Amino acid sequence: MDENPHRCVEIQTAMSVNELNDRRYFTAVVAHGGYSAASRSLGIARSKLSIRIQKLEDELSARLIERSTRNFHVTEIGRALYEPCVAILQAAEDARNAVISAQERPQGLARLGCPTPFVELVVTRTV
Repeated sequence: MDENPHRCVEIQTAMSVNELNDRRYFTAVVAHGGYSAASRSLGIARSKLSIRIQKLEDELSARLIERSTRNFHVTEIGRALYEPCVAILQAAEDARNAVISAQERPQGLARLGCPTPFVELVVTRTV
């Protein structure tokens, strides 16, 4: 078995940015307990949020959220989808943070120039 931690992992289907965003919107709606709070948190219009959730439901051919003017209920399928979506979004955020962190740390060889008497003074005191 290949023990290389950097090996490529084949993914059967590629997820588009819209599909990833739809899952982010879905998790926000579930986490906030409704569309209005989620739309405020995400900074997008409630109507757009509703349309994107509907597209996700169409993509999956499943009802994820039962909604009416006064009621909000996550279906059993919606509850089953929620945790994997949270994990996917967390993994994406972790990957982004790893890249940012790697770019912030100084890397490479640093060369320092200084006069010979200074080097002799420092080296003789430390040795």
